[in-house]
Amino acid sequence: MHDEVLTTSGQWRGRLSGDIAVFRGIRYAQAERFGPPRPIPLANSGLDATGRGPAAPQLPSRLEAVMGAPARYRQSPDCLRVTVTAPAGAEPGSRPVLVWLHGGAYL
Repeated sequence: MHDEVLTTSGQWRGRLSGDIAVFRGIRYAQAERFGPPRPIPLANSGLDATGRGPAAPQLPSRLEAVMGAPARYRQSPDCLRVTVTAPAGAEPGSRPVLVWLHGGAYL
C-alpha cells in the first residue's frame, strides 16, 4: 500500500506499513563532491519515495574481519537524502520532528 503527502518541497509517494507511512530517499540538497550544499528545485511531479537513497561513499570497515561484511548499499557522492517516518495520514507540520545524523565511525 502507498501513502501520498503534499509538502512545500513537492508531493511524495511512500509506503504504508500498518499505521506508519515511510518516505525514503528524499533529496534535501545537492552538492558537488566536497562542495557546499545547494537547494534543490521543486519537483514538477510526484516523487517516488519508496526506495532507499544512496549511502555516502565509504571504505570497507576494519571490523569486517571480526563481524563479517555488512549488507551492501548503493553508494554515491550524491547522498544528501532523508527518510521521513510518520503516522499514516498525519498532516505536514502537525507533529514534532526528531533528526538523527550519522557521523560515521560509530560516533
